[in-house]
Amino acid sequence: MRINKNWQTVCFLATAFLARPAYMGRLSQMKKVMGSIPIPVADNPWAAMLIDPLTVEFRANMTEVPRYSLDSKPEWAPAGWDMEKVMDMTVEEWESLTERQRDVLRAGMEAHCGTEFKNEVIDDMMARSEPKAPADPPTQPPNFMSVMQRYHSTGDLGFVFYRTTYDQDDEQWSLIKQKLNTIVESTFDYYSNIDGVNEAKQRWKLLWVEDPEKFKDMTPKDLGAHYRDSMGKLPMNYKHSMFFAVDQASARSLLLADTSSDRLQERPRLGDVIPFVIAMDNNLGLDTEPEPEPEQQTEYSPADDDEDHEDLETWYGPFRAQPSSIVDGIYTIVASEIMEMHEFAYAAHGTDDVWWDSYAGVWTIDDEGRYVERPFEDAALLRVEYREKKEKKKTSTTTHDSREL
Repeated sequence: MRINKNWQTVCFLATAFLARPAYMGRLSQMKKVMGSIPIPVADNPWAAMLIDPLTVEFRANMTEVPRYSLDSKPEWAPAGWDMEKVMDMTVEEWESLTERQRDVLRAGMEAHCGTEFKNEVIDDMMARSEPKAPADPPTQPPNFMSVMQRYHSTGDLGFVFYRTTYDQDDEQWSLIKQKLNTIVESTFDYYSNIDGVNEAKQRWKLLWVEDPEKFKDMTPKDLGAHYRDSMGKLPMNYKHSMFFAVDQASARSLLLADTSSDRLQERPRLGDVIPFVIAMDNNLGLDTEPEPEPEQQTEYSPADDDEDHEDLETWYGPFRAQPSSIVDGIYTIVASEIMEMHEFAYAAHGTDDVWWDSYAGVWTIDDEGRYVERPFEDAALLRVEYREKKEKKKTSTTTHDSREL
């Protein structure tokens, strides 16, 4: 996912939206003044330097997250502006505001709707002010190419995928597999100008294991046992320490996800359905030690940190993985054996969120599989409503113009 912005735009954003005085208190002190709606801060204390003190002030007085509609007129917006106007503002309108109005508007969006909401509104505003420049094609071979050439230079290659959901008819299942292939292979498409990538794409194939009598609703641990038992029968290029499954929830996410080429190359927007599959380590199920009963658990102590670290080392999944991360992310790591699963997928441990990168972490999703920022799920849905209204208006205008011709 690439963002095409020139240096002037970057300077504008840095000046307009990040230049407020830094809140320099320690993280422990900050937690005391953030009210009941906290501002998420990374473990790195330097992240705190970018927190707007006015946002902190807004949050400190909040007891719940507001639920806005397109025609809501929040008190932090300029006089007469509703939420639709906030999301529709232009650079010229932003620059016409006083410094205080800009400060309040920026902080109000972040405090009441979330950081991602604020960033999307800013990105939209900038995109409307200048044509989107075409992305420069990559010039360096991707990491997965050297791994393929070293370990899997001939023959088909890929991962084993289990189907554990059978509620779909043949047409639906065919569409699910087609969309999954489209997402996975988008990595090859992005690097298609690099020598050897198109040939690698032709060799890449998912190896499906399907049998409703045997695998319908099979648990991840049972899948792990079956995968280990089948390892000796698998083609050499499919013998990995990880494998995948498509269950009911992931099948739904694939059906609903937008797999158009432009969306596959961009960061997901708030409210977008995030496609995912179930990823597992082949050791899943070997550790059969029962989990402690709730009443046996004690209050937190610093020693728990060491115990959590030890538990993580024996964590074998499952977790939800974005399919576009499979080739250049998971395959590259697993085939070259440079990290174990718990080392690169740790951000997905203990969550239902979708892993997409060993550095950037996970996409947070709601119960419907939409990308959200907690606890601002309603703001994500507002973004969806806004985009749908804009698209409907655009389609109506296009239809009207074509009739006049």
